[in-house]
Amino acid sequence: MKRGIIIFVDLISPITQVGHVQTGPRYAVVISNDQIIPSLSVITIIPLTTEESALRKFPNTIEIWPNVQNGLKEKSYALIIQVQTIDRRRILELSGHLDQEILNQIDQKLIEYLIRNS
Repeated sequence: MKRGIIIFVDLISPITQVGHVQTGPRYAVVISNDQIIPSLSVITIIPLTTEESALRKFPNTIEIWPNVQNGLKEKSYALIIQVQTIDRRRILELSGHLDQEILNQIDQKLIEYLIRNS
């Protein structure tokens, strides 16, 4: 497993879930550092949605078009603000991988969301 891989996961809904947290079976992008992925039983992901309204509702959302390389079946949106760490047992299947250009966009949006104060 490497950074930029698209996986199909089951984001189990906690009993107390409220608001707009992504749950249920869905695609996600692995964003964990390649060097630490093999040593951990968890991975950090960004969930994807197919809801186009995510572009308007959520800041730092990136559009991803389906192609043979990524294995997506429809246009999806990476929800940067929904970054989360999950147990590897939630992975249902591997789908494909993002091209470097999209991964670079995700990196930039993560920096803006988590670090940049301007």
